[in-house]
Amino acid sequence: MAFATMFVIGTDTFLVAPMLPTLADTFDVSTGTSGWMVSAYALGFALFALVAPEAIMKTMGIAGAGMSISQVVGVPVGGWLAASSWHVPFFVIAALSGVAWLLLWKVFPSVPPARAQGAATGIVGTYAELFKSKTFTWYLLAYLVYQTGVFETISFIGSWLHKDFDLGVSAVGAAMTALGVGMAITSILGNRLIRRIGEQRTLAVVFTGLIVIYSAVPFAADLGLAIAGLAAGSAVLGLGYPIFMAMLLARTTAARGTVSSLSTTALYAGTTIGGLVGGVLLTEFDGFKGVAGFTVLALAASAVIFGAAGAFRAPEPAGAPEGAPAEAEPTAA
Repeated sequence: MAFATMFVIGTDTFLVAPMLPTLADTFDVSTGTSGWMVSAYALGFALFALVAPEAIMKTMGIAGAGMSISQVVGVPVGGWLAASSWHVPFFVIAALSGVAWLLLWKVFPSVPPARAQGAATGIVGTYAELFKSKTFTWYLLAYLVYQTGVFETISFIGSWLHKDFDLGVSAVGAAMTALGVGMAITSILGNRLIRRIGEQRTLAVVFTGLIVIYSAVPFAADLGLAIAGLAAGSAVLGLGYPIFMAMLLARTTAARGTVSSLSTTALYAGTTIGGLVGGVLLTEFDGFKGVAGFTVLALAASAVIFGAAGAFRAPEPAGAPEGAPAEAEPTAA
């Protein structure tokens, strides 16, 4: 059910990317202004994730793969449906979301929050307890900056392919399939590599790989190279997702559902910010250089913050005195 839920959410999230040129034409707005459409739906996700019920996340790689595979299947199908009318994919997503909600309500287990004795209760108290950990606070900020850069690129891939390579909505959806394949594979199978070389080294590989790839993608000579570069970037993104979640979840043994909510908020807050600036950058700079340049700068800033917080060093022993709840050694999900 976690996989299916993330599949529906992922389809909804990524569907806007190939449809953005169509939506901009339909509502007669400029490319720069079209980014507000991305921000509008992402802001809702960001706000409501803060008050989601608590539930311990299991198998983050598998759940994350649901979002990845939505690019492989959901986005191309959505693009095909949009060929008749841009309204149709949203109606289909609404129907699938209703079915997913009913199934979650009926069969998904309720996981009561595990709280240490004397721990704070209530939403405000739980958040306040979490943010006593300086490491967690810096990790969350770094994750927000990371997702701002990443989702700015993802959100405007469709607009770039339409603008520079003259692809229609169906063709853009099909092109984005390649991105989802790589991300899905590394989300599911990347845990083996993470265990072999370690979280810290894998994290360094993720940042280095993404910075190199997104620095090169805007200079692709043809559509094939552009798609290949973006697909390679998506594969690296899938490798990083379970590491980031493991790092955040490891900062507490009690409020893991709250951590999951905060990470989701950071993801969609980043998408909101990226949507606000990405359209302008796509308009003001040649090709994809402005969007990708912003992503590279965000990735570099995120790496610096993570590094300053100790993410690239061996994990601290449980119970390290930093004013946080009891902390366990990170393990990849």
